[in-house]
Amino acid sequence: MKIGLYANIKCELVGGVQQYIEKITLALIQNPFIQLFVITNEDFYNHFFKNINTRNIHIILVNGKYQFEIKDKIYDLKLALLHFPFQYIPFGDWKIPTLITLHDLQHEYFPEFFTKDQLDFRNYYYKKSALLCDQIIVSFNHVKEDIHKFYNIPYEKISVTSLGYENRFKEQNLCDKDLLTSKFNIPEHFILYPAQTWRHKNHVALFKAIKILRDKYQFKITLICTGALSDYYELLQEYIKENELTNQIKFLGFVTIDELYRLYYYTDLVVIPTLYEAGSFPLLEAMSLEKPVICSNVTSLPDTIGDLRFTFNPNDSEQIANSILNMLTDKNLIMINKRNSKTQIRRFNWEDVCKNFIQAYKKAIINFNEGKYNKDYFKELYLKERQSKIEDINKEFDTIAEGEKVVIYAAGEHTMELIKQTNISDKNIQYIVDKKLKGSFFGYEVRAPEQIMVSTPDVVVISSFSFEDEIFDYIRTSLNFKGRVIKLYNNADKKPFFNL
Repeated sequence: MKIGLYANIKCELVGGVQQYIEKITLALIQNPFIQLFVITNEDFYNHFFKNINTRNIHIILVNGKYQFEIKDKIYDLKLALLHFPFQYIPFGDWKIPTLITLHDLQHEYFPEFFTKDQLDFRNYYYKKSALLCDQIIVSFNHVKEDIHKFYNIPYEKISVTSLGYENRFKEQNLCDKDLLTSKFNIPEHFILYPAQTWRHKNHVALFKAIKILRDKYQFKITLICTGALSDYYELLQEYIKENELTNQIKFLGFVTIDELYRLYYYTDLVVIPTLYEAGSFPLLEAMSLEKPVICSNVTSLPDTIGDLRFTFNPNDSEQIANSILNMLTDKNLIMINKRNSKTQIRRFNWEDVCKNFIQAYKKAIINFNEGKYNKDYFKELYLKERQSKIEDINKEFDTIAEGEKVVIYAAGEHTMELIKQTNISDKNIQYIVDKKLKGSFFGYEVRAPEQIMVSTPDVVVISSFSFEDEIFDYIRTSLNFKGRVIKLYNNADKKPFFNL
């Protein structure tokens, strides 16, 4: 079976989706009956895929290609199915069976954790992708229930395939703490929270627990945090300073695999206080290494850890503090915790996961061939929305006076559809601007952005929904263009008008 895995995402040193892609890749290539075609970029390839050398994996690099070029290249592969392992389907509807992994609907519960643009993106693309794909994979039953509840998706269209886990840490000589003490100045005893500083990771509740332990129980312990430092990090630092916790809470940012391994190895306890988690790799990592670990009693975490004695209410810092204290002082409880982890981790083997993935793939192919889900109905809804947007764009273009010189900024699928579907082609288009493309595009000359100031057009139309703001700022500030600039979206609508 020829399976396509779309992995053309930004590569980070640590990240849940990236780890998910890496893990399912390693699982799928163990099956000799699968030919895996990975569509990715050079960055992700160099980070991970170049180290894989098996006959049944094929790498397709799509660096710098436009959307329609990527789509045509994928069609040429004659795949049985295309799997998008992250929440949504890019580039609209597809003519081959498609399957998505929908990791969570966190925004339905915590919209305050997201910006307006993030919410708009999730509300539109997640639902659209869930409706238009042929099968959905989730890791836990609670996500399946959420998809059914919020999107009215039939249960049979959702396959629950639990996360697998394989130890990614290499055994090494850990006889001393030189790396930790010399580089990070970490004390002998500490607790660990490996997580990016997103709001739902709930760092403040843990900080409050550290303060309670200090002030109420006279028990001082150092908390080490790892992971990406988001915009929320500054607010976390403010809380730390205001509550005089600077000497007890330390952020390391991104760490290497070896450094993370040492942190797990030497920590007294791993604490995971997150408010929402559709599968936690840090929890699985701690369990696999048989390190003492406690976590929130929400979403996927209780099912993963398997013993409610090692869970707490993430909104109750007093309870978190007591859980930490018990785990650090009760040797018998620590022994039970380690034994529990050893038993639970056996549930998460990738061999069984791979079998479940293949079953989900087969369901997607059958659903596509049988036209099981009436996607035409959903397409009609989005077509109406698209037509409404086109009408709005045409009204904007009608304001361009006859004879005014027009330049379109950005070549690509968006501009191609703009010319085909709107009245912009009736205007006096001089040329198309693009930083990468040279020559011609769709019958028009392509010039560099600097040519805008040389030819002095009357109107510049920004033909991009992803980089509209960046292009606008560049035109106004870097090029100092004083003429009229038409923005098609104006931060109010980040959906491409042509995309189903």
